[in-house]
Amino acid sequence: MKGQKTRKVRKFRPVKVSKRTELWYRQQLKQFVKTMTDDIERALQQPQGSFFMDDAEGFKAISAKALLAYLEKYEKTDRTSQDENIAQGFVSRGDTQNQAEVSTNLKNQTGIDLAGYLRNSPNITEKVNAMTSANVQLIKSIRSQYLDKVQNAVTQALVGGSLNKDLTTQIKELGRTTEKRAAFIARDQSSKLNAALTQARHEDLGIKKYMWSTSGDERVRESHAEKDGQIFEYANPPVDTGHPGHDFNCRCVQIPVFDEVQVKAKAQEQETLSEPVKENLTLSVDRLVEKSQKIEPTITADINNIATKAGGKLVGLENRLKSPSSIKRKIEAEVADGFSKSLSLNKIRDAIRYTTVFKE
Repeated sequence: MKGQKTRKVRKFRPVKVSKRTELWYRQQLKQFVKTMTDDIERALQQPQGSFFMDDAEGFKAISAKALLAYLEKYEKTDRTSQDENIAQGFVSRGDTQNQAEVSTNLKNQTGIDLAGYLRNSPNITEKVNAMTSANVQLIKSIRSQYLDKVQNAVTQALVGGSLNKDLTTQIKELGRTTEKRAAFIARDQSSKLNAALTQARHEDLGIKKYMWSTSGDERVRESHAEKDGQIFEYANPPVDTGHPGHDFNCRCVQIPVFDEVQVKAKAQEQETLSEPVKENLTLSVDRLVEKSQKIEPTITADINNIATKAGGKLVGLENRLKSPSSIKRKIEAEVADGFSKSLSLNKIRDAIRYTTVFKE
């Protein structure tokens, strides 16, 4: 669907990508790459002679087959738990930050605290699991691509008779290139994670549309800049770019768009009850009072017998039935705290109440 500009749009402050999460992820991947490249470069220096020497014969002296066998063994070593720990740490930090930012932005805009609706719903859990799995695979690919390129460089050096110093330079350059790719992954995945979780939390609130918002600098791509300020549906993403944050290295964000009716419908359990709800509540309270009045005589007789046998006496029996207005006020207070009307009604445990006095 082609976006269309509107004059009056309900705006929310854009949810910013968590730089702290990106920096943490980048640092983890940088250390991951450094450890890997150090392992390989140390392994290439065999006891029988340095691999990094100017004499071309030195390469043959330490056995190319032994080097290639080491690279193959290194690649086949299972490091899944390490990959998973990094990916889970990244996604968990991003999820926490996104929840706080989306909640704060919506509250600033609507004046309603919707934090209770933004926790781990099935939709959020699905996105978290998907992003974790995707990043585990990306981390694995960093290792496998680096090792494949090193292996290819060693093989080409053996076939072409390259000087060891040339191969040394090539392998070190592969390490630097791999580090740059890791930094790109951290930046790109941070945007994608933020976009996916923001969309999921918007959908949990019933938000179906958003306004495209760019970062507003010279690095914004033309295809993204032309979408700035336009309205799109989550169900119908732009064909050429996808939603904000989905394109590689995209820093754009989505500003949710919905009307007052949607806000009030979603937050009605946290706002003062509207008149229609009060009318329904009155009917529910009347039924509760009617039921209490029917069973009260039997309960009062039983409680009186128990109190008498225990040496006590019931007092204030004129107030044994809680008044309808008192019950209603209690339910409204519970609803204002975030409980549903039906749950608040079921929590009433003192529709019939007694006071017993014992002699000292």
